[in-house]
Parts: sequence; C-alpha cells; structure tokens
Amino acid sequence: MILPKVLAVGGVYRVVFGEPASFDVEWDGKGYSIMMPYRERLKLRQDGGKEFRHYLSDIFNGLLAAGLAIEQVVESRRSGRSDLEPEPGTWTHQEMYVAGEFAVVTRKG
Repeated sequence: MILPKVLAVGGVYRVVFGEPASFDVEWDGKGYSIMMPYRERLKLRQDGGKEFRHYLSDIFNGLLAAGLAIEQVVESRRSGRSDLEPEPGTWTHQEMYVAGEFAVVTRKG
C-alpha cells in the first residue's frame, strides 16, 4: 500500500476501498452467486482501468504499519441511489445484498 510521505504528524489520511465481497458476484436469476474464490489479484476492466483486490487484513495492517491510527471506518453504497425496485444484476440491486465500499479515516501519530 502506497501512503503519502508528506503527511504531517497529526495529519488525517482518508482512503476509500471497494468492498472485497462485492467482487466476482453475479446475478443468476435467483440471487447473487460468488463466482470465484477470494484471493488477491489484479482485474483488468473493460474501460481500461485496473482493480486490485486486497485482503482486509492487508488493508488495515498496512495502515497501522505506516504509523497511522484508525479513527473511523464508514461503509457505504457505491451509487447512493435509493431505487425501491432496481433491475436485478445492476449495481444498485447488488448493493441491497452486498455493500459497495468503505472509507477508512486515519491520523498520523
């Protein structure tokens, strides 16, 4: 994990991660199925972007090893939309079953 080296003592660092459980799930017409084993990996997206999957322990232990104190963890939906009946298989529908992302707020000691 790359952290800013310019963060002053007492400075706040906030980072947002995609919820690892939301990767590689697909709607099968009845529910969401996990399609691949959970492991660290790189995923190339169709839009050219790259997604890196990390274990939660790597994320939190990396922040702590960098000398940051965890002050808050906030779990949230990706879209923030509140459709009552979103189309199955869409992000909004998936978020009803699997959280979208989480933010970690830390402070440098």
